[in-house]
Amino acid sequence: MSMFTAIFCSRVIFDIAEKRRWISKLGMLRLLGKTSIDFIGKRHIAAVCSVGLIGLGLYGVFLRGPNLFDIDFRGGAKIEVVFAQPTSDGEVFETLSVHSEEQSLDNRLTDLKVVGVGENGFLIETTQADRSLVEDAIRTVFDGKLQTNTLTVEPQSVKPIPVAKAPVATETEATDSKKDIQDDKEKETTPPELEDPFAGGTEAKLVFAEPINQETLLDRLEGLVNDLQLGSPRISVSHPEVFGESSRRVAEWELKTTLNPDATEKLLTTFAARLKETPVFRSSTNVGGQVAGDTQNQAFVALFASLVFIIGYIWVRFQRVTFGLAAVVALVHDVLVTLGVIALSQFAASIPAIAGPLQLEAFKISLPILAAFLTIIGYSLNDTIVVFDRIREVRGKSPYLSAEMINKSINQTLSRTLLTSLTTLIVVVILYFLGGPGIHGFAFALVIGVIAGTYSSVFIASPVLLWMSGSQHANPARGAENSSRAVATG
Repeated sequence: MSMFTAIFCSRVIFDIAEKRRWISKLGMLRLLGKTSIDFIGKRHIAAVCSVGLIGLGLYGVFLRGPNLFDIDFRGGAKIEVVFAQPTSDGEVFETLSVHSEEQSLDNRLTDLKVVGVGENGFLIETTQADRSLVEDAIRTVFDGKLQTNTLTVEPQSVKPIPVAKAPVATETEATDSKKDIQDDKEKETTPPELEDPFAGGTEAKLVFAEPINQETLLDRLEGLVNDLQLGSPRISVSHPEVFGESSRRVAEWELKTTLNPDATEKLLTTFAARLKETPVFRSSTNVGGQVAGDTQNQAFVALFASLVFIIGYIWVRFQRVTFGLAAVVALVHDVLVTLGVIALSQFAASIPAIAGPLQLEAFKISLPILAAFLTIIGYSLNDTIVVFDRIREVRGKSPYLSAEMINKSINQTLSRTLLTSLTTLIVVVILYFLGGPGIHGFAFALVIGVIAGTYSSVFIASPVLLWMSGSQHANPARGAENSSRAVATG
């Protein structure tokens, strides 16, 4: 959509403005005039700074260890609660944190995070693996403050599930059947219909005042079956628009169980009574270690695949693999710098004079941060390609690439690079300070990534391209100069 508006909509607007004589001259703001900065000459200083920053950041990664990763990559519990009265996420976080500090080490809500969800709703995340312990802590701390749910069961919807009976054939039907069998010996027989696994049980329609997801509903019902000692019945809840292991919350569910109608009524009556006394958990799920490990693997695969495809794309576009490799070196630099700053944020957040004004916290690697990494890769690549395009134009048909060509190309695109980066930086800074806790870490990573991406397009990608090209193509002018010196010396 961005490409469509840039190419088509902008063109239409300019055409209309030009035909109506609203504009007679089209110019572009230049942050800088004509420059002749020797960027390549400063590449060694830039390399030392980059290596130092990346090294410091990786040391921060080492110090934080597994604590650098959020629940998405470590496992834990996610519980969404609803308050009866308006409250703030800061108050919820502070209350739970105080309660957690009073518990033993094994029972603490480690790496607690609270994010507002909808009206009076909050998503509470912690790396504490015992979900029931987290639920008990929430009930204890916010007793009487959380919203409860109500269950309505329509009487006409509660009915037994009939047992399929085999049809009894009359004498005439039996005779006709024998004839049909003789006539259809060569025809394939259709498989018999499978019997309903809930046949002989009960079905009912459940209507909740507050939507509930499938996993939570099944957990509650199965727990009640054990409490009421109703045996080991089969229970299923379904909705026409909910498929598989979805976390979608809906207000109406179709219940099927192998319990008889009386036992089902006892189960649902008890369930309705307990719902009125129990706080609403819109969702309550565990992120297991296996799931967290799979998430880590998928994250690395996504990053690696993006870099491989970028090399291939730039290789095709510029007809030289060195352009692709140089661009990927710059992208890896940007990701490592961002990762390092995220790791160091914990130490900066411990300094109130810095953490307060800059809204710093101990940021962690989560799925939104992973999305930020991929966004940074795309943004930085765009800047790098602009510089590489100008390098290709300046180079022309020359068989070699020189530092003068690269310096000239960077200086020509410098104003455009800074203008684009500045406008993007303004947006992500606003998101960082005003976007709320839900995207706070994402926006922080983007702020660092935009700065690192602008820097790497000039001081990393271009010098690496010169180094890689220089190892394959010698400058003939420089070679001739060296030959003449050798003759003069001889």
